Parts: sequence; C-alpha cells; structure tokens
Amino acid sequence: EWVQSLQSFFWDEGEVRSAMQKKLLDNLEAVLGVMMHRQCDLRTAAYAIAIERIVEAVHVRGFYP
Repeated sequence: EWVQSLQSFFWDEGEVRSAMQKKLLDNLEAVLGVMMHRQCDLRTAAYAIAIERIVEAVHVRGFYP
C-alpha cells in the first residue's frame, strides 16, 4: 500500500494475488529444499532460512544500523 501510494500506482486484486502466490511458492520451495538437504522438519528448515537471512542482513548493514 505504501509503495502504491507513493507512486500513485494501484494493483488490482489479481496482481496482488499473483505476486503473493509467487512469493509463497518460492519460499515454500526454499523451505522444502533446506528440509531435504538438512534432513529436518519444516519448522526447523524455516527457522534455518530465517536465521540465514538475519545473518546476511547483519553482515550487509552491520549490527547497529
């Protein structure tokens, strides 16, 4: 909503649903990949991805932004 408001650009419901579905499917694929690679359950795989993303952000931005 914020981006749409700034740019005076509005997505219709179909575009929003399509983008959201793509994002969800991409993340599901990532979680399933980690689950199979590390031989763990879905929750642990999702946490592993989340922690990896946090570590990457800290390296890029530093601990104190």
